[in-house]
Amino acid sequence: MTRRELIEHYRKFDEDELFYRDYYQSDRSDAAIREIAEKLRKDKAQGLDVWIPELDMHGKELLAELLIGAGNGNVSVRKHTRYNPLFVHSHSFFELIYVLTGFCMNTIEDRPIRMEKGDLCIIAPGMPHALGVFDDDSIVLNILVRKTTFRETFFDVFQKDAELSDFFYQNYYSEKQSKFICFHTAGNQELETLLDILFSESVCKEEYSSKVMENLMRAIFCVMLRMTPEKIFVRKLSEGQQNREQILRYIQTHYTDITFEELVEHFHLSESSLRRFFRQDVGRSFVELVREIRLQKACMLLQNTEMQVSDIAAQVGYESEGYFYRLFKNQYGVTPLEYRKQNGG
Repeated sequence: MTRRELIEHYRKFDEDELFYRDYYQSDRSDAAIREIAEKLRKDKAQGLDVWIPELDMHGKELLAELLIGAGNGNVSVRKHTRYNPLFVHSHSFFELIYVLTGFCMNTIEDRPIRMEKGDLCIIAPGMPHALGVFDDDSIVLNILVRKTTFRETFFDVFQKDAELSDFFYQNYYSEKQSKFICFHTAGNQELETLLDILFSESVCKEEYSSKVMENLMRAIFCVMLRMTPEKIFVRKLSEGQQNREQILRYIQTHYTDITFEELVEHFHLSESSLRRFFRQDVGRSFVELVREIRLQKACMLLQNTEMQVSDIAAQVGYESEGYFYRLFKNQYGVTPLEYRKQNGG
């Protein structure tokens, strides 16, 4: 589908949007709310599933539905419902908010952010936010990416020294996480083409679409890694946050043979302050973090290559294949070969 065809597809109003538009354009008087309530009771009997603040008929159910995640695949796309009343929510997956046409207001940590056509904002799991789209012509698409499988599916992409890599490292390896990052992408034809194909796959849902969407998402992340810092319009880091990201990035780059002493020397820190950083900011020791990264890399090699287990062990930093086997089974409950068989390697 071309971008024009995608816009025409997403511009059509569904029943939820028609209901919300009527609610948005009402005067919100007691009489109007009573009329809406009566309509809502009738519509619910026909399967319409909507919510308004004055008649909180869902309670916490709405949030529970949002927390389910990205469907059956690792990546899915859904249109944000126009005129949906603002409500603060969070979810268990990464959400990429993309403005296809028009604009929206994205409120994060009580900070309103106006997003225009081509803007893209990545919101981390657990980050409370509220998104508003209140006109007929604005189309905002939400790309949902599972966190539970993110490392295995996408993490090898983020090897470059870039803000986007740091954002995802923080969300996996630090308890003091970066919660969102926003980009201006208008005019980036390469990224626009990839996004259009991703949206088309989501609409058409043909055979292998879930795998195609995963690989498109990898390509999208790669193109975003090329983007220069001036394209990032919301992300301010304190000096402490910058130091944390530099340490985590260094470990991610040198995980095969890094030592604690090397880290102390490289960043000119005392051993006690570095241990405190791992305990307070990362939530695990230096040894535990390095082991976690090595085993994650091993999983990717088992899934995506035909390398011998002994070669994989050596490549991720373990001289002893037997020791590698023990660590792997303790972590995942299966041997490396069993893991490869279970995950289609």
